[in-house]
Amino acid sequence: MSGTWLKLAPKDAKLLLNHGILAEQFGHGEEAASNWQKALALDPSLVDAHLYLAAELEKQGKLEEAIAHYQVFLTNVAQKRTSSSQTPQTVISVVLKLADCNVRVNHNDLALQYYKMARTLSAQTGELKLESFADVAEAALQAKIGQPYRALPLYQSALQIDSGLGDQHSEAVDWFLYAMFLRERGSPARLVYASLLKSRLLLESSGDPKDDPKYDRKNDRKKETPEAARVRSELERQLGAQAVSINRNLDPALQEALQLKR
Repeated sequence: MSGTWLKLAPKDAKLLLNHGILAEQFGHGEEAASNWQKALALDPSLVDAHLYLAAELEKQGKLEEAIAHYQVFLTNVAQKRTSSSQTPQTVISVVLKLADCNVRVNHNDLALQYYKMARTLSAQTGELKLESFADVAEAALQAKIGQPYRALPLYQSALQIDSGLGDQHSEAVDWFLYAMFLRERGSPARLVYASLLKSRLLLESSGDPKDDPKYDRKNDRKKETPEAARVRSELERQLGAQAVSINRNLDPALQEALQLKR
């Protein structure tokens, strides 16, 4: 139907915008992108078209182009040119997408700026789950570029936030990521083991993880990954009786892990 209307009004920007949305819903990504590009050429004020187009270009692996459209969207947000339907959660998610795209094209300095922006906006608007996600994402990047002393407090901040959210699955994911980070930086084995054990316990008692942005949906299960199980088993053998002691009283080791200094 919308295709028929497009023939009658080929220069109707809003119609092109809606036709792009419809095309995307039916899996026609190239057609959707083409319609959004045409809509923007006719009416650059259609801010949402930048967001839709950026997401589709990102999906297609055209990251530099996606970055440009995400940036235009954020510029319009800063200038208050977006619709009232754009919630803080949407804006923060766009900032996180910008950070991720920049990581993938090796623009690490820009990615760090966007992660910090996401953390600040999340704290200001009370979006604690997104603040935790931004903490962990920036921590992973800091560790990757050889700045583990900057990554450490970010992981710890995320875990402190998680503990107050009641989201056991998200907290479990973060404890696993923290454990792998501690292992990489050469922290005491008992702290790595305690972190993995905490992750496992949280996973076993967690609810539906489908809304967790940190969750890998290709491995949708409420149990630890094979990697986590392997490392935990290795540490149990290494620690021996100490592992048994940690199992009986987990909190002291967890508190020590959370209080590690740079």
